[in-house]
Amino acid sequence: MLVVAIITFVLYGYAKFKMKKKLTETIGIGDLFFFFLLAFSFSTITFLVLFSTSLFFSLFLYLILKPDLKDKTVPLAGLQALFLGIVLAINELFTIINLYAI
Repeated sequence: MLVVAIITFVLYGYAKFKMKKKLTETIGIGDLFFFFLLAFSFSTITFLVLFSTSLFFSLFLYLILKPDLKDKTVPLAGLQALFLGIVLAINELFTIINLYAI
């Protein structure tokens, strides 16, 4: 929860002072709900790994899809959910590691 709170606070400061926008204009409420869902669903280490890699996955996929998108916003929660679904499906198929026990 502390990581999500810090990220939200840093994003709030960046949006307010650098971008001159409200927090609600820079990140959606669904994104914040998804952050908290991940934080409560997994242990700390698993959350940090999944959260950081899902952010990189979202950035990478957004940069690839950016020319084809009408709206130039990042569907962050959707891309993170896609990443989580892929990771959970691969883990279920191949039983690589128990994500809930780490």
